[in-house]
Amino acid sequence: MKIENYAIQQFLAKKEGGANYIYEKTYRLVYSLCFDVLRHNQDAEDAAMEAYEAILSCNKRFPNGKAFLSYLCVCARNIAIDMAKKRGRIAEMEDEESVGQEIVPMGDDALFQAIRKELSKQDYDLVIWHDCLDLSFPVIASMQGGTASSCRGRYFRAMKKLRLALKEEDFR
Repeated sequence: MKIENYAIQQFLAKKEGGANYIYEKTYRLVYSLCFDVLRHNQDAEDAAMEAYEAILSCNKRFPNGKAFLSYLCVCARNIAIDMAKKRGRIAEMEDEESVGQEIVPMGDDALFQAIRKELSKQDYDLVIWHDCLDLSFPVIASMQGGTASSCRGRYFRAMKKLRLALKEEDFR
């Protein structure tokens, strides 16, 4: 996902054209991150809007679109976690596995059940972010706290594991 530096500057200057562009490019990702934590449509929308407001009030300079996107994603997830704690939906945050099982709400078909079963939470997020949300490895690495090359390697190992699992099971 590429975000133009000019649009970021327009957004931070609170000009409508930049805000619309940033919103259209990033809302699906921001909403998905919030929904992953909150598991409630309206609360996820509220958290996403708060993330955009937080970015506007931070007075931070962003050297490029990837830094902006990473900061926006981290901000959205943290706001969603705070909302969940306030509403009593998350008792303790020590167990990261308890914060939802999927990034994008999906059906319960056999393919996604196999993906959930075969992959760890971090690898599942990586595959969904890269394949469904079209995020690049450097952006995913900044969100997961690693390097782009380690994300790329984990992605290809996860895909190999999935191919082997799909060969073993019948999905007709």
